[in-house]
Amino acid sequence: MEVKEKKLENPHAPANPLCNRQSGGDVHNAASVTGKRRKTKVDGRTTRHASYRISQRIRKRIEEIFGWVKVQGGQDKTKFRGRQRVDASFTLALAAYNLVRLPKLLAEMPP
Repeated sequence: MEVKEKKLENPHAPANPLCNRQSGGDVHNAASVTGKRRKTKVDGRTTRHASYRISQRIRKRIEEIFGWVKVQGGQDKTKFRGRQRVDASFTLALAAYNLVRLPKLLAEMPP
């Protein structure tokens, strides 16, 4: 029996097949900001728009939450088995993150 290795990724395929220029969708994948030239599927047609920059700022805020949950919330390696227990642990970590954010949010509220 012979097993053939499949090519996992087509380098000429769109970054996200659901959001490509032919279908009229926007592509909001991360581009290189280091200044080094590297192969990326995001070109200048995407990165020149203000919506791309907004999308990247929102993406950073969302990923900061998951980073906090993994590091401070102890979710980098779960201590539980079973989906319900892991879900409960993750929900508890997100609730703790909201409690950490609460003083800052209350300070920003107008009186």
